[in-house]
Amino acid sequence: MKMNQWRTLSFALVCMLLIAVLSVPVLADEEASPWYFRDEETLMHGGTEYTLYEPYSPLGQTGTVFYYYSQGLGDYRTVYVNSPDAVYARVDGYLYATAEGIRALERLQEGEASQYFLYDASAPSCRVKLEMDLSGGFMKNGEKVILDVRDLENKIRYSLRGAETYGYYGCTYGEVYYLNGEYYYIHYLDLGNQYFDSDGYFSYRKGEVEAYRLSKNTVYKLLELVSDMDFISTEYVLLDGIDTDELAGDIFNSERGAFVVGMVVFGILLPLPLLIVGLAFPRSHRKGYPKYWYILAGVAALWMALSILLMVIVL
Repeated sequence: MKMNQWRTLSFALVCMLLIAVLSVPVLADEEASPWYFRDEETLMHGGTEYTLYEPYSPLGQTGTVFYYYSQGLGDYRTVYVNSPDAVYARVDGYLYATAEGIRALERLQEGEASQYFLYDASAPSCRVKLEMDLSGGFMKNGEKVILDVRDLENKIRYSLRGAETYGYYGCTYGEVYYLNGEYYYIHYLDLGNQYFDSDGYFSYRKGEVEAYRLSKNTVYKLLELVSDMDFISTEYVLLDGIDTDELAGDIFNSERGAFVVGMVVFGILLPLPLLIVGLAFPRSHRKGYPKYWYILAGVAALWMALSILLMVIVL
């Protein structure tokens, strides 16, 4: 008799745990993260390999659409990409690129851009797209002079930036400075490393630099371009994953939320009455067999403990 009762309780425990575990497949698709690290320097996605890349010149984003995989990595970090067919991916501020993406970035930093923009350095969201690279005209039509770099700091300036093939990243090729009623152009690609700080930005600490004083005709064309500058707005497009803003407002709108709710209901709330009964009935003279009620309470407690452990492991 006792053996049959023990088998019945064991069978009940197995059934209870199966009900809780059945909630796990809800997360199967999410746990198969679309992005993962093959090693410390290689990011993978759908068979495409992205290698950690450190540019030797500062890169700025010229793209206006930001695609991202919210919680795209297994540890729920967001992955930002340049397009659905990405050649660039950024995670925690680190840039990863395909082989073709790296070649495009190398060409860009060497001065081979596919398109050009003029930015207002004091308002980085204002720019105008150029029909051609203006640096050659600035130097050809300008008078070569020598300036003290300390005189240029905090002055009005406009940045000439080239963009790579995919139009997502740009590199500053030079800047126009307004100093003492005159406009001067400095072509950064012609300067040595001593003119830049450790982060690759033009340094204003000390020294002299070669610049080109722009002619009145060139200044007139420059100011026309400045007047045509537009404010650029950015758009964020979710490609895959969980929108954490929506998740905060409604826990049922995601697979993870459904899993949590299912585990709470079937793994904690359902065995709770059994735990209460198993602890209360042994004190009753009418119910008898206190040992078996304690066994029931133990089974319910084990059920709840395993459910909580499963949630900790999965989440």
